[in-house]
Amino acid sequence: MREGWDRLQFHDVVTLDVRKTSVLDGKEYPIVGVLAYGRGLLYRDPVSRASTSYRELNSIRPNQLIFSKLKAFEGAITVAPGDLAESYASSEFPTFTATARVLPAFLRLMTQRSELWKAMAANSRGLGGRRERLNPIDFLAMSASFPPLPEQQRIVDLMGTLDDTIAAAELRLQAAVDQLRSLRALTFAAGKFTTGRDAFDILIGVQRNPTRAGGARQIRYLRSANVTFGRLNLSDVYEMSFSPQEQAKYSLIPGDVLVSEGSASEAAVGAPCRWIGELEGPVCFQNTLLRYRARPHVSSPSFVDHWCAWAYESGHFREVAGGSNIKHIGARRAEQMQVRLLPFDDQETAMAPLDAAGDIVRMAQDHVATLAQVRSAILAALLTGEHEIPESYDELMGVAS
Repeated sequence: MREGWDRLQFHDVVTLDVRKTSVLDGKEYPIVGVLAYGRGLLYRDPVSRASTSYRELNSIRPNQLIFSKLKAFEGAITVAPGDLAESYASSEFPTFTATARVLPAFLRLMTQRSELWKAMAANSRGLGGRRERLNPIDFLAMSASFPPLPEQQRIVDLMGTLDDTIAAAELRLQAAVDQLRSLRALTFAAGKFTTGRDAFDILIGVQRNPTRAGGARQIRYLRSANVTFGRLNLSDVYEMSFSPQEQAKYSLIPGDVLVSEGSASEAAVGAPCRWIGELEGPVCFQNTLLRYRARPHVSSPSFVDHWCAWAYESGHFREVAGGSNIKHIGARRAEQMQVRLLPFDDQETAMAPLDAAGDIVRMAQDHVATLAQVRSAILAALLTGEHEIPESYDELMGVAS
């Protein structure tokens, strides 16, 4: 540990400071929760005495540290913003006020470290899983390393500058996304009506079962958990048995578009992503996904890609999905959907500006992701004391301001 740093228990830097508020008739109480993994507050709809069984709520004040007893194992901890408006939470959310030994803004950065989340999970007590809770007394007994206040301020200032850079990059990304969505909406407002069956080759995947799980010819396959809008998550790809005939039928080829067939979350229904051959060898897909493929001389891969994205963005997929708790599109509904199909010979020209706008979005996404990785690495290095910000940084910040 570097000179000037101290290993302190949390009761040295924060005090348990819970202010109870009675729930009165005729008043609404803005409610907050805490997002997992140090991502800040979750702002919920207000409650009243008529809409909640709680007769007391915890008042959440600016710059207070707050965590969820129940979700502590998921790193549900943060420090409330300094400009937080009137807010409340249930008794499951204890609050703490910083002492003179720590800056609230520095404490907020500490809540974003995985080491703290792991310690919170290890100190949670209960019957296991989601019944475990972190007692405030156990939290206060946990320890971490704290630098002197001047160095805390340097770390806060440096990370704030980086966060401003990330926020600006996110604004540029959102502008690129909005432009692409507008182009898609204009493009798919034209064309002759046909059906999904006639415009695309649509196929639903194979159902996983115990026989396939242990059978021969284990082949990798994708499922809905691997597909988000415009992005594939290939960090956890499963395998199951596919016969040679099934491999020929269900193997993906570059240009195919995978669409999430159903979900309990309406926002996930119809989420599409284009397959470009990211994994070598045959890769198939489960029945939680629909595969859209271009029909020769009818639809181009680019047309399929952008149409599926438009159908998701516009809510067209969600509109046709059936079911109450879990919404499903299904192969039959997918084939019956109306499609405004441009003449095949016109598709390349029509899709060119969409492809270009899509490239801009992907570059902006990659830029934001890179900045987030850089931020994580810098924060880890600073909070462990691995790197020191020189005192000359104070003069630099003074000139900049």
